Amino acid sequence: MMPASRYGPAFIVTPNFYVLKEYNESDLYALFVGHAGDRMQYNSPPFNAPWRRVDDLLRADIAAMQRGLESLAMMSAARMGCPASRPGARSATGRPKTA
Repeated sequence: MMPASRYGPAFIVTPNFYVLKEYNESDLYALFVGHAGDRMQYNSPPFNAPWRRVDDLLRADIAAMQRGLESLAMMSAARMGCPASRPGARSATGRPKTA
């Protein structure tokens, strides 16, 4: 997912991303909370790329980038034989199933 297009960082999101979005639909909220959790649990470094202005981006462009990154992640998972890459691993909404 690239919420700031090429002007900011890119993320591969996990099912926990969508769990966080059930509380707050904001992509940036879910990314912040997930990253803050990673930093606390794993002592992860801060983001490497700065955020820049993104007000000239269309929501449709951002959604298209997200779909492309999801496809890349699924292809990578399929090459590694991950069960999540098999048909039926996604719900009717296109989001990974959560417990």
